[in-house]
Amino acid sequence: NGLNMTASTSTIGSVYVRNTYLDQCVTYGAYIDGTTNAIANIVFENVWACGGPTRTPANGIYVTGANSKEMYFYNVRARLITNDGMALAAGQGYRIIGGQFDNCRDGVRVAGGITHVGMHHAIAGTGAGGTANSGYGVNLLAGATDYVDISHNDLSGNTTGALFNGATGTNSINIWPNDGYTAPTIYTGQGSAPTTTFSSTPHGTKGKFYWGGNTGLSYDEANKAAAIGTALSTTYGLIVRAPGSSASALQVGGA
Repeated sequence: NGLNMTASTSTIGSVYVRNTYLDQCVTYGAYIDGTTNAIANIVFENVWACGGPTRTPANGIYVTGANSKEMYFYNVRARLITNDGMALAAGQGYRIIGGQFDNCRDGVRVAGGITHVGMHHAIAGTGAGGTANSGYGVNLLAGATDYVDISHNDLSGNTTGALFNGATGTNSINIWPNDGYTAPTIYTGQGSAPTTTFSSTPHGTKGKFYWGGNTGLSYDEANKAAAIGTALSTTYGLIVRAPGSSASALQVGGA
């Protein structure tokens, strides 16, 4: 590995990796493992984690372990990777800001069950003139991944697709807008009854919205959500959940 960070005997914290070149590594550009003890408050900034003419490491940056958390990746460059440019296999609290991930399997892969993940203003695909990833720009694997915000990225040009969303968390999952990705349609209810009219809005597979028009609706949240959920699931194959943060807000997710 170009960089090995394994908390096997004690915790690791407050590590800054800046202006670092991890190239042509045999296995991983950077390997971070918080399985036994916590690894937290880690910052990568301006880090090159790539393969080359003679080496194609398994992952550019690989993070695993339930005790891995609070990690920030600014302007990471990963390419020529056998598997994924960046793979988040466990833990919570990750932010990817900027950077480029191309000529990998998935540009960024997030395992099911990880929470609090954000990715913004990055390129995972051919947007900067690089080579397509053979899989997705971003792949959110199936599982109870929650509190996710993947937005304002360029995910265009990948072979399989821009983004796969297998996240099933019930709180907040936003995957729109991203270049190259056409968000699924959700429906907002308008009118005097929850089943009267539905208009499409491209807002990701889960997003909050409000009743439109001057209907002046006041309602019991549970009963109204149940009625709308029945209508939407029957008509559009969607599931509606009421997050409870507002008496007039509903959260819609793909079935």
